[in-house]
Order: sequence, then structure tokens, then C-alpha cells
Amino acid sequence: MSTEVNSFLDRIANKIHVKREMFSENKTPDRYSDICIIPFFGDMQSEFLLSTIFLPDVLANKYIILLSWPEHYGIYNGIHEYWSIDDNEILRDLNRGVSQFSNSIGDNYEKLLLKYFDNVFLAKDLIKDQYDCGFKGEKDIYYSLPTLPSVNLAWKEDTLGKNIFISPSRYIYTLSKGGTASSTINETFWTTLIEGLLKMKYTPIVYQDYRTYDMSKFGSSCKYLARNNLLAVLSVMRSCECVLDIFDGLSRYALMARCPYIICTERQKYFEMGDYEIDDLCGSKICKKIIYSFSPLANTESVTHLSNIVLNGLDEFLSKKSKEILPSTSESKTLLPISLIRKGKNRGMSARYIKVSPSIED
Repeated sequence: MSTEVNSFLDRIANKIHVKREMFSENKTPDRYSDICIIPFFGDMQSEFLLSTIFLPDVLANKYIILLSWPEHYGIYNGIHEYWSIDDNEILRDLNRGVSQFSNSIGDNYEKLLLKYFDNVFLAKDLIKDQYDCGFKGEKDIYYSLPTLPSVNLAWKEDTLGKNIFISPSRYIYTLSKGGTASSTINETFWTTLIEGLLKMKYTPIVYQDYRTYDMSKFGSSCKYLARNNLLAVLSVMRSCECVLDIFDGLSRYALMARCPYIICTERQKYFEMGDYEIDDLCGSKICKKIIYSFSPLANTESVTHLSNIVLNGLDEFLSKKSKEILPSTSESKTLLPISLIRKGKNRGMSARYIKVSPSIED
């Protein structure tokens, strides 16, 4: 019977133009009713939460298929099969629709999958009782991290030097109606930031994929990482001095890589969206710095000002950062007490936020 189910899954994947990226034929269930499929095209923060905290504990005794971003299956414990989209044009469209656990474009896969499966769930519905812009209740959480491969196997470039990991995203995330929405970030900002890093004798490690601008114009001045395999990306991150998260959530990958990071974000978003809870719980043993600024600066003539805010913060951070022993890259599962989270007294700071001039750092 499992052979019949396996053939069925092959047919459906072909019909909806997705790739069965990871599965084992001898583990396919005997009954169609045991199959549960989850389409998920959320942002990096939501992907971090889903993969390390929530997904391992949901839908017990079900055969879980996750449909998501290409080659990200290595970060997920507790799934049996992984499907992905192998078309950069579609992926770029999906990247435009991201909003936390949801995706205005990707959520349409739910309707398509319901034609073939009885058990189709959106990630936001699976975790709504446990998380909504912050952890619900007082229950402690389990936090699971994958084993990272050796950077020498993941990447052929020399990893010595003052390497700074960046990803020149096309979209950044800002507050919108109780959630987040994506907005375009000017390519000029990334060009200015890279020029600044080079001037300060840092080597930018530029991660490029379907989400990003092409920065190859800098030639050999930068090192380029153009891979979808997320475990390999995390391994390269781990080898760097620091990861820069500029309004896009890249620091959540840095948490999985267990390496230092800087977040440049809006103060109101950082507290209202529960970002600080993740840093308190999951980043307590990792060096980090939070820089509060304003996302509109990335799309005006003020790109140089914003770039300088980030570069000055980076220089200060690295000058003070101790040679700490980073957490192990082995697979782990840790119980994290909710009591570690500071009280959210900084929520609802809009009045103070509005009073600050957008021409200076908050």
C-alpha cells in the first residue's frame, strides 16, 4: 500500500509543479488519512520559530509533509517529507508576499492542496494557541537546533579575515496593522553599505539568492555565497565575525548558526512583534547588538546616514566583543524557561518613537 501512496505523492507533486526534495520511500504511510501537508512561505523569523520550537511538537502520529523554500529541509526536525519550488521567478513573487507566518501569495497553495489532501494546515493556524507576536502562557519551551556541516565542506572560499555576513535583500519588514508587511529597500543602500565595509577593511560575505539584489559588480573585493542549501549557509555564517540583520530578520539564521549578530530595526517593531523575546530566550549565550533606527532611511537620500549608523555600530561591537566560546554546532534540544524573557514594559512606545527626528539614530 505504501508504494501506492508514494506514487500518489509523486503525481500530486508533478501536478502542482513542486519538487519532492526530501523523503524516504520505505517510510511513506500506508493510509492517505495519515498524511498532513503544511504550505509555509513565511519570513526568516517565522521560519526560525517554526523549525526550532513549534513544528517538532505538532501533529503527533501524522506523516508531515512541509512545502516551503528550496533546500531548507535540513533545519526541520520532526518532518517526514519536504517539498519545494524550483523556479526563481515564482520564488521572487513569493518573497514579495511574506508577512510573518503568512504569505499573501504562498497561502494560495492551501486551496490547491485541499483538492488532493484531507489534512492541509497553514503554519499560522498550527501555532496560534502558542504564539502571536510573542509566546503565550507561562509554559517553558523546547528549542531544537540542527547539526551544522564543516565550513570547509560547505564552502570552498578562504574563511580567514574580518568577514561580515550580509544578504542584500530586496524587501524589508515593517509594522503594519498589528503585523508586518514587506516593503522594497533601495539597492543603493546595499551598495553604500558594502562600500563602507570595504573602506573599513572588512570583507563582505554576500549571500545572494532569489530574495536579493545582485552585488557581483564588486568583483573580487567581496566573497559571494550563492547557495540555497540553508545548512551550508549557516555554516558559512558561523565562520564570520558578525551577521548584519538590516530590517530583514537575518539574525534568526544567525541564531541557528550560533554566531554573533547585529540587528538594525525599528524600536516599536522590535517590542510589539516580540522580537526581544526571541533574543532573550534563544540568544542569551550569543553576542549581539540592537541598533534602533528607521526603515524609511533605506529608501531616501539618507542611505549614507543609515549605512554609517550600521558601520559605526559594527565597529564598536567588534572592538568590545570578547573572544567568547560559541555554542556547539552539534544537534541539540534545550528546555528554555519563559522566565528568562524580560517584561514587555517597552511595548506601545509609539509616542516616544514619533518624537525622535528621523535624521538621527534613536
